[in-house]
Amino acid sequence: MNNEHVATLNIVPPTPYFTTSSGSQLLYGSDMQNAYQLGKLYSAHGYPTNETIATILWSGTNAAGTSVAPFVPSDINSYFNKTLPSGEPHSAIYGAPLGGAPAPGPSAANDNTQADFESTLDLEMAGSAAPGATVVEVYGPTATQTYLDQAFSFILSPSSSYPQLT
Repeated sequence: MNNEHVATLNIVPPTPYFTTSSGSQLLYGSDMQNAYQLGKLYSAHGYPTNETIATILWSGTNAAGTSVAPFVPSDINSYFNKTLPSGEPHSAIYGAPLGGAPAPGPSAANDNTQADFESTLDLEMAGSAAPGATVVEVYGPTATQTYLDQAFSFILSPSSSYPQLT
């Protein structure tokens, strides 16, 4: 048996584009593009502007126990503006709330569970790896198996009222 069909992946160590004032290095999604040599993929095949990525999480709660938004859209757009290489398209970010979960927005800043941090990071990394793609976070109001199952079902059979996934 020969191994001609086995692909070789040449991963290079990320070279951080950004450092803090103290000299600490920060790794951003654009650094991961460099580490995984995604620029070569984009050069050969273009940006994934007609692709859709779905993530699943849940919204958090504030101190009173009320559900809050899972992310602030303007925070993610700001991240793309500051970290993506010049000329790269930004991903379109959407939230698909289930079960009465709140829409994305500023209430995420009041999240006591830190679900907003995970949501934001997931969306920033997905959008950085697939510049120009549509990224949809499907989420329920709490981290229960019921809402996770509903999110999977929604992604596999999206509602016609949600064109970002169809």
